[in-house]
Amino acid sequence: TKTNDATVIIHKYACPEGFLPQSNAYQGVLVKCSAPLEGVTFTLGGPATELSRDTDAAGNVSWEDVAPGPLFISEAPPSGYGNAVVHCATYPAGGPQTAFEQVPVEQLAIEREVAAGDTLECFWFNYADPDQPSPTPTATPGTGNPAGQPGTPTPASDVPASLVITKYTCAAGYDLYDPDADPA
Repeated sequence: TKTNDATVIIHKYACPEGFLPQSNAYQGVLVKCSAPLEGVTFTLGGPATELSRDTDAAGNVSWEDVAPGPLFISEAPPSGYGNAVVHCATYPAGGPQTAFEQVPVEQLAIEREVAAGDTLECFWFNYADPDQPSPTPTATPGTGNPAGQPGTPTPASDVPASLVITKYTCAAGYDLYDPDADPA
């Protein structure tokens, strides 16, 4: 690791059915949710980077040479788990470790900031919340909208679909709303 870069480490665990970790301290969650999860894909995004990696047999995944600044970490949840509680601590370069704290999780992603030389360590616990079922696809196989009625939803077909998302980055100072803007 370069001294001006940071390191990010994730430890991934599953909670037993019926255990809701939101109201428990970090140490209690770690005791109850001790089953490591292998093969869970995490994506780390930050300044000019986005890298996906899978957890190993011990439930760990890490990135070195992470550029300092704001970053996000998201997961593709394992089957049966649609919720997560995350506790993180930072080891600043040359300073004491911060205490593990629960961080906000939105849509199975967290946002953090790292400085040069920091190590960010997070324990990521998945659980099944009976009051909030795991996300499931809402489309159902069908034959389309043969009547072609406006405003009538068209059910999905039995043929797999694809979606392409293209991200464009504009030069610093580019004003999309300027009447003379030229996107070419």
